[in-house]
Amino acid sequence: MKKMNDKGLLLEMLHKHNLLKIFDKRHIEMFNLYSLEKGEVVCAVGDQLEELLLVVDGRVKISTLLQNGKTLLLRFNNALSIIGELEFVTKRNVRNTVECVDECLVIGIRFNLLYEHYYSNPTFLQYIVQHLADRLYSSTNTSSLNLLTRVENRFSSYLLSMLTCENGTFAEEIKTSNLVETAELLGTSYRHLNRVINELAEREIIERRDGLILVKNVEKLEELADGIKYE
Repeated sequence: MKKMNDKGLLLEMLHKHNLLKIFDKRHIEMFNLYSLEKGEVVCAVGDQLEELLLVVDGRVKISTLLQNGKTLLLRFNNALSIIGELEFVTKRNVRNTVECVDECLVIGIRFNLLYEHYYSNPTFLQYIVQHLADRLYSSTNTSSLNLLTRVENRFSSYLLSMLTCENGTFAEEIKTSNLVETAELLGTSYRHLNRVINELAEREIIERRDGLILVKNVEKLEELADGIKYE
């Protein structure tokens, strides 16, 4: 996480997401702006956050650690996304791991500043409550997906969420060596996921090439996802 000294960009991002209606302009000088690389971890399970983090540009992937030591995918979040609202309210350590899917811009606002000036602010609290409600809805939805849908459907949705376009070809940035981790995220075994990938390749919906999974037929993949969204 690289700190940026660009107040103009900070103000631009605050304005873009209508955050100036929530925060007092006097406090903006105390906000931090960070840039993060694709694949960089914003926070991990067990970390102790000191700032409320607002993802104002980019996309992040959120997963949680289960009691058996396995990791489970919860959702993908586009900007604007808030990280740390639960930790801010409960004063507990981080429960989920957040990883950048794209290059991201993140605004950090220290908890101490928020406790002093915003903890009793109705506008700010309503904003936090809305995001907590969205998180609860998303978590409930994800639990249903993992219990009631086939791996084929979940993997199709996952691919769509991770798509990047390179030289006119949609490429999923999953290396073959990382499929064990991907299987864990989707709540299945590597062997089962490998079977699903081979079946999708035989149907020419995807293709394995040079350690990447390439999407050849986006429309078919969307049909298989059947409206499932990790969001």
